[in-house]
Formats: sequence, C-alpha cells, structure tokens
Amino acid sequence: MEHDKDTQVIDEYIITEDTLAILPVKHIEYSSVVYELGEGYYVRQTPMQIIKASCKAYHSSYEGRREATISLTNAKYKSPIIIRERDDLLAFPTISPKKFECAWILATHIKTIENPNNESCIIFNNGFPLTLAISFHCLQSQLNTTQHLHYLLTKDTPEQKAARNDLYVRLSQKEAEALALLKELLDKL
Repeated sequence: MEHDKDTQVIDEYIITEDTLAILPVKHIEYSSVVYELGEGYYVRQTPMQIIKASCKAYHSSYEGRREATISLTNAKYKSPIIIRERDDLLAFPTISPKKFECAWILATHIKTIENPNNESCIIFNNGFPLTLAISFHCLQSQLNTTQHLHYLLTKDTPEQKAARNDLYVRLSQKEAEALALLKELLDKL
C-alpha cells in the first residue's frame, strides 16, 4: 500500500471480524498497514504488537494462545494464533514472527491463493488481492495448518457428543413431563 495521505493513522488497533491482514512497514509515522473489509489503516503498533494487544483484548495472551496451538497441532514454528475463538478469528504469520518482514493474515476471509510470477497472491472473499513475496507453498502450508487448527477447535469429541445427546434426552423427558402436566390441567378445566 503506497502512502495515502487520506488514510487514517491510528495509535492502536484491535483485530475484528473485518480484519484481513496486517503488514509491516518502515515509515516514520507508523509501523503497520492493516487491511479491513473495504478500508485500510496505518497503525503505529508493529504487527506483533497488534497481535498481542488483540489477544489481550479478548482475555488471553499471545504466549497462551501459541501454547494452545502447539498443544493441539504440534506446529511449533510459524504457529497460527487463535485471536478470538468465538468469532473464528485465527491469524497466521507469513514467516517467523521474530522477523520484521512478518505479516499476519486472518484465515477466515481467504477465498483462494494464486501463484502468479513466483509470488503468492491471496484473493480475499471481497475480491481484494494481496500479493506477498513468499512462496505459494509456504503460504498454502500456513493456511492448511490454520484450517486444521480451526477444525480441531470446532469438531465434537465423543464425550461432547455423548453429553449433548444426554442433554437432548433429558430435555425430551422434561418436555414430555411438561406436556403431560399441561394435558392434566386442561382436562381439569
């Protein structure tokens, strides 16, 4: 994103359902460019500061989220981060988060990844293209790991299925008892 004088420079940013990507930049006034559905911002925080602040805003920590990812997926390097599980906000780094050049991508909005001219181009659901200077294979691998993490977070374990079925049975019994009581009351009228 070339510097646009009309684009707002903000001090802090928290990831939302509208966030597409957070890219690092070297500029005297800001350290990141954040792309959202329909708009963008220049942010004084670095991408990693935004990731950490967002985890904290949603009542967790980057370190805790990273440990959870490693526990679930064994992805120790370039681990995707669960920003906010309830809204399926999962972000993945394009390269090592320790490197300045690391961008963060929100997986929910990715429609496809293309490979024109030995670069990677993410096409988001809103049609916005984002070209990155990393290999198609690396980017696709990061997306796959993030999608696997999402699957692990949303799948039912046998214990969860049994508990849900037990709840349905108990609800059905209570509904039957309530209907019988209602019928009894109506019969008395």
